[in-house]
Amino acid sequence: MYIKQLENGQVRYTQKYVDKKGKTQKVQITLPSKTKVMQARAKSYWKKKFY
Repeated sequence: MYIKQLENGQVRYTQKYVDKKGKTQKVQITLPSKTKVMQARAKSYWKKKFY
């Protein structure tokens, strides 16, 4: 997981994965802060997206 602080104060979480066809895909989610709760929320979003 990559974390980047944006100019407007929000945080962009980026995750790369390999899909079923073997291509590398990238999923991004923007959340308001960089706390552990927000990181967990981003991970739960990705689990729903990937599986």
